[in-house]
Amino acid sequence: MERTDKGDCRNRASSCSCASASSDSHTERGRAGLAANRREFCRLIWRLWSPNWAFDDPTFERTASSFDNPDFVDVTIQSYRHRFGNAPGDPALEPIEQRLAEIIRSFCADALSSTVNLNVDLDIMLCVLAQALLAAFRTRLGPGYATAAPDTLQRRFLDSSGTITINGDQVTVRIDRRAYSPALRQATLPPDTTVPWWHDRRLHFEFS
Repeated sequence: MERTDKGDCRNRASSCSCASASSDSHTERGRAGLAANRREFCRLIWRLWSPNWAFDDPTFERTASSFDNPDFVDVTIQSYRHRFGNAPGDPALEPIEQRLAEIIRSFCADALSSTVNLNVDLDIMLCVLAQALLAAFRTRLGPGYATAAPDTLQRRFLDSSGTITINGDQVTVRIDRRAYSPALRQATLPPDTTVPWWHDRRLHFEFS
């Protein structure tokens, strides 16, 4: 270990200990160690991950009782293994995982974790609205598009040419013919929609 000063050594040692503990948790040796030393291990993790928190014994013990739960070791080990890609997740949650991945990939929700100051509340709201509209569009298109990625729907249906005509309170969108036009024709898309926030204008769709 390279030594510069005592504080630097302590920080490096803590990082190494934390990484080692995380790696060991993936093995049966780690499982056995956690089962035999639940409180000691968790107290160490508390200190490593919150070095500036001077918690006392009563504070720790209020949480430590949960370490005695029968499934504590199994849940903890599975969590670490899944996090590092060494164990599959719950199949029942796979659809949620896929939707979260879509939001990150297609709607740039991962930008919220950057150091740039963003209006997080607005961005999350827009992501949720986009995901809701995507789900509704999938449903209207039918079973064949139940798992279609947002990029696929954008490329096949939304990235289309056409004309927009405004006549009084009616806005007519005429979409040019494309290879996937039949899917849109067969979808349960309403031909006319009144838009309240657009002064009750009527949005009308037509297909070439």
